[in-house]
Amino acid sequence: MNTNGTLNILDKRLNKTFRNVLLLENGADDGDEYDYSPLADEALIYSDAVEADVKMTQNQWEAHVDIRFSLEVPSNLEKRKQQITDSHVDVHWSITVPNDRPLMKIHLEIDNHAKDHRLRALIPTGIASDFSIADNQFGLIKRAVYDNAMDHWEKEKWDERPDAIYPMLSFVGLSGDTHGLAILTNSTREYEIVGDNYDTIAVTLFRSVGVLGKEELLRRPGRPSGIKLPVPDSQMLGTLTLDFALTTHPGRTEEAGVARLAKEYNTPIETYNKIPYNAMKLNPSENKTPIQFSLLRERNVDLGNTTSHEGCANPAVTPESGHKTSGPILSTLKKAESENRLVLRFYNPSETEIQAAFEWLAPDVPTRIDEANLNEKPLAPIKGSGSNFAVELNRTK
Repeated sequence: MNTNGTLNILDKRLNKTFRNVLLLENGADDGDEYDYSPLADEALIYSDAVEADVKMTQNQWEAHVDIRFSLEVPSNLEKRKQQITDSHVDVHWSITVPNDRPLMKIHLEIDNHAKDHRLRALIPTGIASDFSIADNQFGLIKRAVYDNAMDHWEKEKWDERPDAIYPMLSFVGLSGDTHGLAILTNSTREYEIVGDNYDTIAVTLFRSVGVLGKEELLRRPGRPSGIKLPVPDSQMLGTLTLDFALTTHPGRTEEAGVARLAKEYNTPIETYNKIPYNAMKLNPSENKTPIQFSLLRERNVDLGNTTSHEGCANPAVTPESGHKTSGPILSTLKKAESENRLVLRFYNPSETEIQAAFEWLAPDVPTRIDEANLNEKPLAPIKGSGSNFAVELNRTK
């Protein structure tokens, strides 16, 4: 831990240290609800000089770090132009490091007292990659860390500068040939790759703006993008909470099982404390559920072994298995909209063809399994043997 509340993370598997993780960056936001816009020639504010209150605890299951500090910032755009810091943002990081997985869970509480600004968390990786990997609804997307069109957008009379600020659905990662770092999220979903070597992931924590649509932005000159209407709630004053996580891994992002880890992070196993009497008075039910039940078992035949996993669990990257853990990602298991059938939806996060193979464990074995489109219309039967079935997945399927 550093005195300013940033982290130095040592990955003992990789023998790599990631320094000054979670440094905060604060700058003006002269934009609207559509686009971020900085002030010209603005000096950004960082949390490198704050004095944080840090407490650390550890037990047999996990370690916990509690970090609190206040970042002084200007109260509005006019004060920022005058470089007057007359307001603040209170920050409370609550970080959990479980013993059973290569993951650092981060819970953030922010109390914002200022207007028209943007707050980002910086995660230096030391990996100068040409592109980032993030996910969308049905796969992964590779984006250049710098859009060359930013060099000539004004000369070619574009309506706005194509900044390399991108959305993510549940994760974003930077990686090289040997290792990588990824951010998993259940809240904030915007990022940019920054730094002199484009090796730092900047995660947007919040944007504070007061107008729906605004004209004559620095990077979007001309008309407003939408109606010029005050939106005071978009100043994001008061308390905000965010949850995301950080993981490191050997190999490249698309090969290291990051997409599966992000899915598991966002769909944790829910439990409750069963007590010896009925706390909720419900009508008696004739359905008797077993103590343990699993509908499907996933077989990772594409990984060159016979490992199988019940439900949608997947082995995280381990020192023994290296980075060959990019199996199919189970994104949905639901009842069909118009039929008495189940819909199992999965995708291939890797850049090679793989196989999704499952074993049906429930007593009633399906009489027919079909490949279907997104409208849940059957296209063709899937061949199988008894309760086992498999589908070949190419990169775009």
